[in-house]
Amino acid sequence: MMIEYNFEDKAVNEMLMDQAYAEAERVNHRDEIKLEDFADLYKDVDRDTAYVQKMEREFENDTPEEKGFKKVATVFESIIYTQGEQNHWFGEDAWTIKSSRYDDIKNKIDTIVEFREEPATASRLGLAVDVTLSREMDKKLDDIKSEIDSGNLAKVKYFKSDYTHARGEISRVPRVIVAANPGTVRALADLWLERNNKVLAAHPMQFQILDEIDAQLKTFRNYAEKNGRHDLLAIYDQAIAVLNGVLIEKHKTLKDTGERDQAFFAIQERLKFFGQEQKKAPGHAERPKGKDTIRVWRP
Repeated sequence: MMIEYNFEDKAVNEMLMDQAYAEAERVNHRDEIKLEDFADLYKDVDRDTAYVQKMEREFENDTPEEKGFKKVATVFESIIYTQGEQNHWFGEDAWTIKSSRYDDIKNKIDTIVEFREEPATASRLGLAVDVTLSREMDKKLDDIKSEIDSGNLAKVKYFKSDYTHARGEISRVPRVIVAANPGTVRALADLWLERNNKVLAAHPMQFQILDEIDAQLKTFRNYAEKNGRHDLLAIYDQAIAVLNGVLIEKHKTLKDTGERDQAFFAIQERLKFFGQEQKKAPGHAERPKGKDTIRVWRP
C-alpha cells in the first residue's frame, strides 16, 4: 500500500532529523576509518588531522540552510552505508566501508562499496552523497569530469579492507553521485530509526540508487572514450558489468515499483549535458519548489 508522509510540521520534522543525525554521527564515529591507525604508514597523519580540524571550524560558518542540507546528507550517507550491507542494497557480495573524515572532505568520497570476488579480489565504487539538487550536484559532476580528463579518477588515501587486506591509498576509483530529495531522506530516516528492516530491505530507494549509478557509469565511460581516455575504459566496463549483475539478481528477488524522486530525474537531466560546459541542464541552479511531501512504498 501507499502511505503519505507529510513533513510540513516543522517541529516534527526537526525532531526526526535531529534524532537521525545523532544516530548517523554515532555510526560514523564507530565505523569511519581512523587516521591514527595509519601512523606507521604515513608521516603526515598529523598534518591531515589538522586539515580536518581546520575544515570543521570553517564548516561552523556555514549558513543555516547549508548546515541543514549537510545534516540531511549525513543521515542519507549513514542509511546507505548501513543498508548497503545490512539489507544488501548493492547486492549479496557488496560490503560498505565508511571513509575517513579526511577522504570525505578532501577526496569527496563518503562511502566505498567493495564488490568482493574470488579469490580475495574486489572492485570498488566511491559514493558521493547529494541532497541539494542544485549547484552542489553540478560541482560534483564537474569534479568527476575533471578526474576523467586527467585520467586519475578518485583516490582514497586512508583505506583498509578486511577482505583483500589492502591498506593505504587506493587510486583510480570510479566515483559516482547517489542523490535523493530531502523529503525522501526524512521518510527513510523514520524507517531507519524504527529499525524497520522488513520495509528497508524491499525499499525502492535501492533501485533508484542503482539506476543512478548505472546511468552515470555509462555516461562517464562514453565521455572517456569520446575524449581519448581509453586507459579508463576497462575500469568503467568492469564497474558497469558488476552493477548490471547486481541489478539482474535484484530483479529476481524484489519488485521494482518504478518510484523515483526528483533527485533521480535531476541526475538524468544533467547527464544529458555531461561535459558540455555551455549546455547545462535547464534549471540546474534551482532547488525544487513546493511542499516537502513524499510518498513512500510499503509492501
